[in-house]
Amino acid sequence: LSAREAVRTLTQAGLNVVWTSDLQPFRTRKDRILNGAHTMMALAAYLAGLDTVRECVDDPILGRYVRRGIFDEILPLLPLPAEETRAYAEDVMERLANPFIKHNLINIALNSVSKYRVRVLPSLLEYRTANHRPPPALTFSLAALLAFYRGTEIRDGALVGARAHGPYAAKDDAFVLQALAEQWRAYAERPDASTLCRAILARTDFWGEDLSSLPDLVEAVGAHLSRI
Repeated sequence: LSAREAVRTLTQAGLNVVWTSDLQPFRTRKDRILNGAHTMMALAAYLAGLDTVRECVDDPILGRYVRRGIFDEILPLLPLPAEETRAYAEDVMERLANPFIKHNLINIALNSVSKYRVRVLPSLLEYRTANHRPPPALTFSLAALLAFYRGTEIRDGALVGARAHGPYAAKDDAFVLQALAEQWRAYAERPDASTLCRAILARTDFWGEDLSSLPDLVEAVGAHLSRI
C-alpha cells in the first residue's frame, strides 16, 4: 500500500491516524497538554492534601484550575488546528479522570524543576508574550512548585517538605535541592516572598533564562506564593 492508501485504510477502520513528515507539532501538543497538565497540577494538588491525579481533576476547585490552564492558557498557542487540539485535550481530561488508574501525585513530582522548564514554562512565556500579562493558572503552578520545595533539611537525597498530612520527600537533582534549601533558609530569617521568588527565578541553570528580568512574572508568582 502507498502511504495515502494506508492512512485511508486505517481511518476507515476507525483508527485515528495522521501521516506526517513533521512530528514536532504532535510532540509539542503531548508535552504541553498531557505532560504539562500533570506537572501543573501535581504540586498544588499534593500540597492541598490530595494524593492522585483523579482526586485532583474530580475536585471542584482544582479541577477547574486544571481545565483553565489547559483550555484557556495552553491550547490557544499550540501550532495545530484548534479543533484537533481541543479534542485531544478532552481525551486527556478523560484519561486523567479514569477511575481505574491510580497515578500518585508524589511520583509525578519527581524532578519537577526540569519537568516544569520543558513542559509548562514555554506555554507560560508564550502566553505572556501574546497577552502582555502572565497566565493566571500557569503562574500559580510556578508558585506551587516553589512552595512544594519549601524545606531547609536535605535527608537521604531529598528535601524534607511538610503538608497537613505530614512530611514528604521532594526529590530532584542535588544542586536544585541545595539551592532551594538555601533560599528557604534565608526566607526563614527574613520572610519576604518577593525576594525569594526573585532569587529562584533568576537561576538560569533552572529555567534556561533569567526569569527575574520579567517583573510582572516575579510579582505574580510572589503574590500567589504569599497566599499559598
